Amino acid sequence: MIRVNMISTLLMVPMAFGAGVAVISTAVSAGADASSPVRCEINAKRSGNSTTLDGVVTAKRGFKGSYRLSITKSGGGGQSDIDQSGLFSAAPGAAATVGTVTLGGPGSFVAILTITGDGKSTDCSRQIGGAL
Repeated sequence: MIRVNMISTLLMVPMAFGAGVAVISTAVSAGADASSPVRCEINAKRSGNSTTLDGVVTAKRGFKGSYRLSITKSGGGGQSDIDQSGLFSAAPGAAATVGTVTLGGPGSFVAILTITGDGKSTDCSRQIGGAL
């Protein structure tokens, strides 16, 4: 059984001329027991009218596997679905970005990151904005 814990943070980052950028960072870890070899996160950063979503994997030991980052955006007159997938390797204790998507315009986003390796799968998810 996979348990999911979520930690969210909202920071204001000052920029030139008094403007600011809202930075939203969410860490979602799967496998609450200490023996879980990998955890995943979906970080979100808003800048102006765009949102960048990063899928990030952190491993306790060297880890090789595959990932799938699926994003659904709705609003602004329609819906779009984006899927990225591939192979990755993560060094012990180091964060590895496995997928990045930048979306423009207003709307709601749902992102799901699935990590597969060592015969197991781990999922994490992130929703930004209202209900889809």
